[in-house]
Formats: sequence, structure tokens, C-alpha cells
Amino acid sequence: MRPPRRRNTHPCFHFGRWLRIRRIAFLLALFSVITFYLPTWLSHQGYRFPVGVYVTVMGVASAIMALHEGPTKWEKAGWILFITALMVGEIRNLYTADRDQAKAFSQISNSLDATKKELDATADGIRNSISQGQEQFNITMDRVGKTLEASEAAQRNTQPYADLELSHIDVFGRESPLLRPNDRLGLNIHYNNIGNDFATQVLLDAKEYVGPLDSVSFQTTIGKDFDQWWSTTPHKDGGLAANGQKPFFTINTHAFTQEEIQAIVAHSNTIYVLTRWSYRDRNGHWIGDNCGCYQDPTHDFIVAHECSVHNNHRYRAP
Repeated sequence: MRPPRRRNTHPCFHFGRWLRIRRIAFLLALFSVITFYLPTWLSHQGYRFPVGVYVTVMGVASAIMALHEGPTKWEKAGWILFITALMVGEIRNLYTADRDQAKAFSQISNSLDATKKELDATADGIRNSISQGQEQFNITMDRVGKTLEASEAAQRNTQPYADLELSHIDVFGRESPLLRPNDRLGLNIHYNNIGNDFATQVLLDAKEYVGPLDSVSFQTTIGKDFDQWWSTTPHKDGGLAANGQKPFFTINTHAFTQEEIQAIVAHSNTIYVLTRWSYRDRNGHWIGDNCGCYQDPTHDFIVAHECSVHNNHRYRAP
């Protein structure tokens, strides 16, 4: 008769037996721990699994778990732990991929910002160069313009020219400034040639108006009327005007009405006289305008005021 076998009670023997029975559950637990910590280790090494690897492994593990018959409770717990670890790994992998993508986009954005700043700096430099060039060009042109003006002024000063200007106006045929209805005044318009050349083809004329003293709006109105009248009416021929001569021409005013005389006596209106002469010299065709009004025609025909408009001395004819 065989003696009875002695039971091994050593702890390692029992752990090895337990491990053989639950090896699948142990492997699943081990894979779960690896799956949980592997993404962190790879991230520190600068690597990561492509998105979807953990989902693929999860699918394979689910298929194997479905084919395995009669799993123990430890195996079930291992499968659940492994699937959970794969899910966590995939989620962490998605966050890592998103972080890497955000970092790449941030680097691209920073690079674009740096490029934009460089381009802006280059554009600013170009604009500054253009502005400095334009400023230098303007300074040069201004100097050229001043030089030309000085040259033209010197030429004008040395070249003979004619220049007609009004000397004075007097009233002839009247000893008293008293006006009566239907009176007409004769006005002698005296002018001088203050230039050093002959004024030829002289045309001259004058026209009088009645209106408020020193009224700019009225002066503007009669100035426009005078311009229209000048362009549509024949004028007096002044012939030739030499330097030093004191020629004059005469005009007769319109017949003053009772209302005009009353306004003049009441000092609400006065008499305006507008003159113009057109002439030529060796430098071209010139025009001169003058506008003035009497301060008080009921007192004298001497004191006069210049108009604020229509006083244009020697300008080139259009």
C-alpha cells in the first residue's frame, strides 16, 4: 500500500497555483496597467500612437472576449478593466493629438505674425523712403519754383512794361454837389501809365451805380453786372498811353431818379464808380479794374472809399 502524499503548504506553491488558474485575468490586469501608463511614457519620449489604435485594439479584445467561453469573475473583471484602460488611453491620445495640433497651429500662427511684422516693417520702410523722397522732391521743386520766380521778377524788373492805374475822378460842370431829379453827372476819369513802356490798343470805360455805402454784397452784385456789361458793350478807344502822360476820359451818368436822390440825401445810399482799361505792351495783353464809392455825395465828390471787391491791378487778359 502506497503511503499518502504529503500536501505542500509553502506560500509560493499556493501563489503559483492561484496564478495558473487566473493567468488570463492576471494578463488582462497587466495589459490594463501597461495600456494606462504607456501613452504617458510615449509622450515623454516624444511619440504617440496614431488616433484610432486603441479603438482597434478594443475591437479585437471585444471579439476575443466574445469567443472565450465560461469566463470566471476574475476574467470578467480583467476584461472590463482592459477595455476601460483602452478607452482611457484613446481619450488621452485624442487630447494629446489635439494639444499637438494646437501647438502646431500656434507655431504656424506665430510664424505668420512674425512674417506679417517683418512685411509691415518693410512696407513702413518703403513708405518712409517714399515720403522722404517726396519731401525732398517737394523741397527741390520749391527751390526751383522760387528760383524761377526770382528770375521772372528780375526779368520783369529789367524788361519794359506798361501799367495803367487810376489817378482820380472829378465831376465837371457842377459847382455844387446838390442833386436834383433827372440830373446827370459828367465824370472825368484820370489815369496814369506808371510803367516804362507804351500801352497800346487801350480800351477803357466806366459805369456808375447807386447803392449802400461799403456793402460787400452790393459791390459783388455790381461787379458781376459790370463784367457782363463790359463783354457786351463797345468801349472808348484810349489809343496810345506813354509813361508820364496824364490822360483821362469822360462818362455821363444815368439820370438820377427821385428815389435815388432821396436815398443819397438820407445817407442810406451813395454813388459807386467802376472802371476798367484793357491794353497791350510787348509782354502781352493786360487788364486793370477799379471800384470806389463816394463817402457823402451831398457834401463833396472828393472823399471816396475803395471797394472790397473788383479792385484788380494789372492782370493778364483771359
